[in-house]
Amino acid sequence: MSFVLDNSVALTWCFEDERTPVTTALLERVGEVGALAPGLWPLEALNGLLIAERRGRLDSPQRRRLPLATLDRDLRAAATALGLTVLGS
Repeated sequence: MSFVLDNSVALTWCFEDERTPVTTALLERVGEVGALAPGLWPLEALNGLLIAERRGRLDSPQRRRLPLATLDRDLRAAATALGLTVLGS
């Protein structure tokens, strides 16, 4: 059975020191049966990550700078403007 996913759970997956056996099990369950999320979920997730960045919890120098595979024209333009390699033309 699927479930509704709140960012209070999802953001724990981004930070090892916040993960618990319960949140890890929920991540595995998402992989198995999926989950539903409220319409504001992406904005809430972005806000949570922005706060984490401001608090120094995200380590930007370790960014992988991997190529982006997308067919989305606007996303391709933004990635190119940032100097990223874009795949999937």
